[in-house]
Amino acid sequence: MTAVTTSAPTAAEPSTRRRRPVGRIVLAAVAALIVSGVAALLLLGSRSSGAPLDPDNPQPPGGQAMARVLSDQGVSVHPVRSREALRDSTIGAGTSVVVTRGEVMTLAMWKAFFEQTRSADRIILVTPGDRALRALDAPISRRGAGFPRDTPARCDVPIARGLTITDGSERYDPADGSGVQTCFPPGGGFGQGGDRGGYLAVLPATADRPEIVLLGSTAPIRNSDVRDAGHAALGLRALGHSSRLVWWSVSPRDVDLVDAKDPVWPKWMTPVGVVLALSVLVLMVSRGRRLGRLVQEPLPVVVRASETTESRGQLYRKAGDRERAATVLRSGTRRRVSRYLGVPPGSSPAALVDAVAGATGRAPMDVHTLLFTAVPTDDAGLTQLAQQLRQLEKEVRHR
Repeated sequence: MTAVTTSAPTAAEPSTRRRRPVGRIVLAAVAALIVSGVAALLLLGSRSSGAPLDPDNPQPPGGQAMARVLSDQGVSVHPVRSREALRDSTIGAGTSVVVTRGEVMTLAMWKAFFEQTRSADRIILVTPGDRALRALDAPISRRGAGFPRDTPARCDVPIARGLTITDGSERYDPADGSGVQTCFPPGGGFGQGGDRGGYLAVLPATADRPEIVLLGSTAPIRNSDVRDAGHAALGLRALGHSSRLVWWSVSPRDVDLVDAKDPVWPKWMTPVGVVLALSVLVLMVSRGRRLGRLVQEPLPVVVRASETTESRGQLYRKAGDRERAATVLRSGTRRRVSRYLGVPPGSSPAALVDAVAGATGRAPMDVHTLLFTAVPTDDAGLTQLAQQLRQLEKEVRHR
């Protein structure tokens, strides 16, 4: 008799029950970490910008490094990226305004900007372009820069004294007696009767506007160059003048093309183009040939069209090659009747014979002999073959 044994419960069963809640907790923790990471990425992405010289752009072309240093120095930086946001900003005493990428702004936009910021402490324009100077109606002109090199300030302006920059894209030339101060001259004749232009210009404050700083280089606020030479010091001195800084990063989407009335080419281009067009027209008329009526030129020899055929026949006659002459005649007839009857080139002789026989009513054997095998034995036979082939072509055409 076999005894039935009952095994005692193992310890694995309760441990399995205990692992299930632990696994769920681990999965929940991993899911929470993933959600938190995605939220952090979205938050950082919403706060960063990819526009050049933008205070929230951490990339090399951005200006985030300068904005953070200004914040560490106690300056409250307020990024602005549209005209509507700029109009909603409070700009008055204790506030400076910096404009980057202003070269895309229209003349009307610049005039409206200067009207709104007339109560600010200081305005800093970074490579603003010609339209900004026209809107200011300032006694200063703008030129392009030369090759990058170490350029000392060579001036007594507080924001630039003792500094050196290595990059510049715009230089400013003030008129004599304008009171505009310039720094960082590209030439050695600065202040000695030579070139008085520089990569930085300071327009003194007037009753209608605050002090304006024209910065012809983006290096003092660009992340990739802010640590070189005296760029950081120049940027901090220029932008850190007030306790509050409104940083307008102009977007090309914010430009109203209706207001962009500036010509797409220089004013002198139109009259020069008209003069060149008239010059080309006069040259064409003066050098062109007048065509009169057609004149028939007398030829020394007039050759009839049939002369070649007759000469070729005479050669065959002298050589006595009747078989070759008959082959040429049959080949020409086959080509013409095939084209007329629509028989494709390269068709078999039987197909051509059937088509010709059906069109003329002749016996297929007679047609085959005439088109392929007939060989004359004398000149009379060759003449008769030519006449028969000609008659066959007439019958095909008049079917």
